[in-house]
Amino acid sequence: MGYSSDECKKVYDAWTDTITSGEKTIIDWKKKFVSDQKVLSEYIDYAAFLQTQEKTIGMFKKNIAYEQGIFEAPKTIKILLDTANPYALDQYLATDIHEYLHYASYVSNKQELDSRFFEEGLTEYFTRQAMGQTTFLGAAEGYPEYVAIIRQMTKMIPESELADIYFSKDEEHLESALDRVYGDNFYKNNRTLFEALQYASTPEQMMQLANKIMKEIGGSPLQDNSL
Repeated sequence: MGYSSDECKKVYDAWTDTITSGEKTIIDWKKKFVSDQKVLSEYIDYAAFLQTQEKTIGMFKKNIAYEQGIFEAPKTIKILLDTANPYALDQYLATDIHEYLHYASYVSNKQELDSRFFEEGLTEYFTRQAMGQTTFLGAAEGYPEYVAIIRQMTKMIPESELADIYFSKDEEHLESALDRVYGDNFYKNNRTLFEALQYASTPEQMMQLANKIMKEIGGSPLQDNSL
C-alpha cells in the first residue's frame, strides 16, 4: 500500500526535524565539550598555581623566623608563644624586637616604604643590631639573605642614613641613596629583582636571586654556610 504525498511530506518533515534536532544536540555537545575542556584546563592551571603557592609558603616557613609575630598598624603587636619549643622565650624575645621595630618605625599607611624587601630587610638588620651580643640560643634568624644584602650596602651607605630612611619611611631618600652609590636609576631598574626574593619557591632560587643582587652591589656571592 502506497503513501500519499501529504503522508510522505509528514514523514520527511518528521525525519528532518529529528535530524535537525540531532545535529543541534551534537553541536551543543561539542560546545559543552569545548567549554568543559576550557574549564578543565583552567582547573589544571589553578592546581599548578596552588602547588607553586604551597612551595612558596613552605619556603617562607623555612626562611622567615618571624611568622610567629605580626604588627597590625597603628599600634597592635601579636606574637605567638610556642610553649612546646624549649627555646620559646628566646624566640619570643627576638620576635618581639622585630615586631617592635615595625611599630616604632610606623609613620602612617600613606607614608611607608614601598619595597617589602627594604621594610623587612632593614627591620631584621636593626633587630640583630639591637640584640647585639645577647645570645638567643633558640631564636632562628629570619631573612638571612635580606640581612646579608643590607649588611653589604652598609659598606657604601652609612648605617645612620639607612636608619633615618627606615624610621622616617622616606621612599625618595631610599631611592636617591641607592642611585647615588650604585648609579642612576639603580633602584628603579632593580626594584623587581628585590621584590622577587619574597616569591622564591626554593632555597636555590632564593640564593640565585640574592646573588644577582649581591653582584649588582659589588658583594661576594652568598653561600649557605655564610648565612
